[in-house]
Amino acid sequence: MAQFVPQYSSHTLAVLTPKMLIMYDIEKGDTDSPVLQQMYSHNLVETAFKMVSVPVIDANHHILVMGIGASMSIYDGEQCVLSRLLSTSLHPGPIGVCHSSSSIIVGSSGTVRSVKYSLLTAHSVGGKKLNFDWALAVGDSVVDIQITQNESLPTIMVLCRKRLVALTSGGNLKFSFDLQCIGLALKSFNHGPTNYIISIVSTNTGALLVLKDNILMWTSHTPFVARYLDLCDAREAICMLTVADTNQMVVGYLGTEPSLYRIPIAPNRSVDYAAKRAQMAEFEEQIRLFGGGGVDIDGDEAPRATVKELTATLDAGEFDNPTRAHTKHGDIPSWTLRLTLPPDLRDVQINVHADLQTETKSYMIANTKDASLIPLTFFIGDVPPVDPHITVAVHHESTQLILTASLPLSLIATPCSVARQAKHKVTLDVDGPTHDLTELLPDITSSPSHTNQIGLQILTTDVVVCILTAGKSTRINVNFAVSSAVEAAENYVQLETKYEKEKEGLTKNAAEVRAMQAVLIPMTRNTKYTPLANLTLLIETTYNRLLSAIDSHAATGIRLNGLRRCQRSLVVRGKEA
Repeated sequence: MAQFVPQYSSHTLAVLTPKMLIMYDIEKGDTDSPVLQQMYSHNLVETAFKMVSVPVIDANHHILVMGIGASMSIYDGEQCVLSRLLSTSLHPGPIGVCHSSSSIIVGSSGTVRSVKYSLLTAHSVGGKKLNFDWALAVGDSVVDIQITQNESLPTIMVLCRKRLVALTSGGNLKFSFDLQCIGLALKSFNHGPTNYIISIVSTNTGALLVLKDNILMWTSHTPFVARYLDLCDAREAICMLTVADTNQMVVGYLGTEPSLYRIPIAPNRSVDYAAKRAQMAEFEEQIRLFGGGGVDIDGDEAPRATVKELTATLDAGEFDNPTRAHTKHGDIPSWTLRLTLPPDLRDVQINVHADLQTETKSYMIANTKDASLIPLTFFIGDVPPVDPHITVAVHHESTQLILTASLPLSLIATPCSVARQAKHKVTLDVDGPTHDLTELLPDITSSPSHTNQIGLQILTTDVVVCILTAGKSTRINVNFAVSSAVEAAENYVQLETKYEKEKEGLTKNAAEVRAMQAVLIPMTRNTKYTPLANLTLLIETTYNRLLSAIDSHAATGIRLNGLRRCQRSLVVRGKEA
């Protein structure tokens, strides 16, 4: 996020990234285009969540940054004044500055709190407990905070998921408005001679609600969902700036037509249809070339894809000696393919998709001058793979190449003795005579004298799969001689039962949070609101139980998916063989 900050000049821009706070000075360039000159930067210890500019009397504005762990850091120029943790917040939330009272407004854990900025800066890390001026439980998750900077009577507008609440600078309730959908963004400002408050609220259904205080004036339905709202000057009129969920910035205004929302009409321009047809023909040629780019290597010919000046070649590869696999299972074989790229290419990105484990799934090459030959190493990981095929995607500018390859089965399994007797058997009926197994799998066949039977042991496991055929028969028998198959199935059933129980518990915890919100929301409608005793403890305990249930349920789901993947890989491998 970025924000203009009054500093040494009137053109200073503060840019907040997840790990850095950068200050830029905006200068006029030689071609009348603005030029950003970096003044200084701060490396953040904790991932940033929000920032706000705080005015200070007879001094430069301070920058207050809230971290993802609900910590607050204050920066004055090139120095970090202090950093402290808000122990009353379970998670970060929106923040705002009330200029008239010089207070910081924080919304987190279903509660809106206010603290004097002077009191916040007076406490150092590890100091005494921070006392808030006031705290109000709104009973719902706070989405956004907007403060109308009226010198006589500022108003704190708090957007929750299902409510819009207006508070005074002292924390008293002015009015509230219930939403039928989930609120996502808010823009509030004073208007008119009586300084009534105009609020624009965007919802998850693509609607824009325009309110005058707590009265709904009209609604507007947009073809996108607005994630951010603000006002700007466009075409000599006050317009609304929205950032859509489609990663587009749209400038529009509220009109009086049935749709109530319009985009300013762009200047008329003539269309060169001949140039359009030539452009479409070029696009079709690129699509035709791209469609034939991916080649599977079943023989000796290496896959080669060419689109204009970008070419890529993937060789057949070989086993590494010694192995390059880094797993806890000891000596596991690895297979290395080599991707060849043309020289003098800049900013090339390579993405690898494979069930097998690899050193990295993504490569970013700044210049192929020194890295035109890229080794790609594959080996079996903790979870047996389902598919031995790999896909390599090469991206350069607007061009993408797709290369595919099939790795040998001996990378996954090793030959072993054939067990004809097993408790678990699968019979497959094919539509023709079975082929010689030595021809299908020459690198894995255990004995040339037995062309109709193969024993395979999956690496890193005790799973043994035996495949047996009989002459011209159309039937294939697959025997599973595994000591841990039954145990794995039992663990899967137990874990699935635990997953369902945790799901029920998660539903109950969510119902508790909704019940707490249902009790608190009607109470906040009363202007003489009296907080309940131990309210903070109730909110923190309820939210903590919900977060713990979510973490436990997610961990169980990951383990369940791993077991499901192992069982599916066993069956698929037998079918492929």
